[in-house]
Amino acid sequence: MRDLGEETLGRGLREWEEAFHYSGGFAWAAEVEGETVGFGVAETHGATESLLLVSDLVDRKFQGRGIGTALVLVRLATQSAAQFNQVGLLATEHSRGFYERLGFRVRDAGAESVELDPFIGLKIYPMVLAFSRDLSDRAWDWLEFHRVHVDLDSFS
Repeated sequence: MRDLGEETLGRGLREWEEAFHYSGGFAWAAEVEGETVGFGVAETHGATESLLLVSDLVDRKFQGRGIGTALVLVRLATQSAAQFNQVGLLATEHSRGFYERLGFRVRDAGAESVELDPFIGLKIYPMVLAFSRDLSDRAWDWLEFHRVHVDLDSFS
């Protein structure tokens, strides 16, 4: 895992490139044998005291290997000094179960807060997770246990 900073992804990954440039946050790339196979972006929202995870993408050939989980957790782990009380994201009907396994819950679950995204034609679920220093520490523990290399020298 390494911080992308202001770099571009290149390598013909047009959708990833567009998603990365759309975001105004910071991004982490997942690499396998020197090849970028996924990335995740996070944006801070000080007014709402929250961290928003956006643009989680893992190449289909590499899904099911813990890369998406590592991308979520590295963003939580590197926010240990931050003063957020929650982490939010927008899940699709396909990714909702993945995020629920990580502890996220649909915000206002009684109303199901589901909207149909007109661009991708999928239901969108606003999801939240309470953030704490303990959560950040547990994220680091998972990354270390699974021997995920996190390049902190690239993190600014």
